[in-house]
Amino acid sequence: MLFTSCSVEDLIKEEPDNTEILVSNSPWKFESFKLAWATKTEKDTITDQEIEREVNDSYKDLEFTFNADGTGQTTAPNAEVEFLVWDWFFDGSNKICFGATCGADSFTSIQLSENSFSFDLTAGAPSNTEGEKIIYSGRYTLK
Repeated sequence: MLFTSCSVEDLIKEEPDNTEILVSNSPWKFESFKLAWATKTEKDTITDQEIEREVNDSYKDLEFTFNADGTGQTTAPNAEVEFLVWDWFFDGSNKICFGATCGADSFTSIQLSENSFSFDLTAGAPSNTEGEKIIYSGRYTLK
């Protein structure tokens, strides 16, 4: 009789963590934006559909690259500025934060797999009312 033994650890394949997936599958190319809500003033005539279309058109060729050292860059072919460099980290509560803290520009509700990366983000755009902004939030998907 031949007996072999193995531990439970030998049977469990370790799943890659979010940082590993984010870095190893970079660059991530913008695919779509789906508006969740928008706050506008009475003078703002833009519709929710127009906001969604403008974001999708504006980010069409945008790419995000996440590096293992906590740096990253955003590139957009044919843009006036060739690329933007930033620092990033996961905060432990399903957020990607930029700079030293988790601020309003953080990516929230992260969903990440080897071929898809999506997040929620709230942003602002110029308003037709002086001194005001249109605030909108939605889901960004990158592949």
